Amino acid sequence: NLPVLFICENNLYSMYTPLSARLSEKRDRVKIAEANGLLALKGKGNDVEEVLLLGKQATDHIRSHKGPAFIELDTYRFRSHVGPKDDGHLGYRPEAEVSEWKEQCPLKIFEQKYPIDPSTKEEMEAKIQSEINKAFTFAEESPFPEFDLDFEKPYAERVE
Repeated sequence: NLPVLFICENNLYSMYTPLSARLSEKRDRVKIAEANGLLALKGKGNDVEEVLLLGKQATDHIRSHKGPAFIELDTYRFRSHVGPKDDGHLGYRPEAEVSEWKEQCPLKIFEQKYPIDPSTKEEMEAKIQSEINKAFTFAEESPFPEFDLDFEKPYAERVE
């Protein structure tokens, strides 16, 4: 009954193999979550508004002390299984499939539905890039944490 929201970004692949070739259709993640007592929802991960509505429904459920929730969001990844590199040369995904999903880009769809003034968009992108740069600088300049692995001490004393 912890107040937890689990999100599954289902990109339709398990490493380099389509999920349909690896998992039985009977292994429905939403049904598994429901069977374990969670509020379980499913939606289009590339639809910004749908994700927002599902997130609100799940967090309202959690904040009402009704238990944890699970959301599975169908989406797609355009880069390699791990990392930022393009892996199209491996040939495990049909080009038509990749093209179809590129048409479903959440940012493009949102911008078509809610056009943003170019100067406002540029300002927003600059602000976001600045936040990313600050986060990287902070991470790179921060010391590695020191851990006391003396398990005889209470947990709170080990992680101070």
